[in-house]
Amino acid sequence: MDCVTLSVTGKWGESVQCVFFEDAKFRVLEESYLGAIRLERRSESFFVLSVPEGAPSDAPEQYLQGRSEARKAAPCVLGKPLPPLPRADLRVFCREALEAHILARLPELMEQSGVSSCSWSLDCPNGVWGTCLQEKKLIRLNKALCWMPPDVVDECILHELNHFAVPDHAPAFWQRMTDMMPAWPYEEGILRTRREGARHVYPV
Repeated sequence: MDCVTLSVTGKWGESVQCVFFEDAKFRVLEESYLGAIRLERRSESFFVLSVPEGAPSDAPEQYLQGRSEARKAAPCVLGKPLPPLPRADLRVFCREALEAHILARLPELMEQSGVSSCSWSLDCPNGVWGTCLQEKKLIRLNKALCWMPPDVVDECILHELNHFAVPDHAPAFWQRMTDMMPAWPYEEGILRTRREGARHVYPV
């Protein structure tokens, strides 16, 4: 990826990093932001990219690379080409493929995050990729995750599992994510870029 970073000082004296990527200028505020990575468009060619405290040092580059590669990728089911099936059969195929992936990966991700037991469902509402219901020991995932690469699905699952230890998006949460999956900003970039196309063009 062609990316050049410069450390500068902002107008109010804050530590700022400028990232030049694909002819667009990104201004990264090195401050605590209690949420996920946020990309805000200020003009046609100027964006503000905020990263949460606890994210890896190369989070901006990873995130932007994920967004770039997601734009170029053809629609796939868990990283595999779409099978030539009628839409109704395709829905069944996609759900079964996602369920099989979750069943295969969940035990390892639970062990990695220190979660001894939890259940899961594919009934997360549109617009939300996943939620964690601590009191019910339940994570809810969006069935549209079937359109994401396997590593992105794993990142989403690990994200929700880590909420059992840290309920909010405090810096401690992002530090856990960084320790367990240093490439999570890259997966987030793919997840956010492909969200709308996956939901509306290929509904499940």
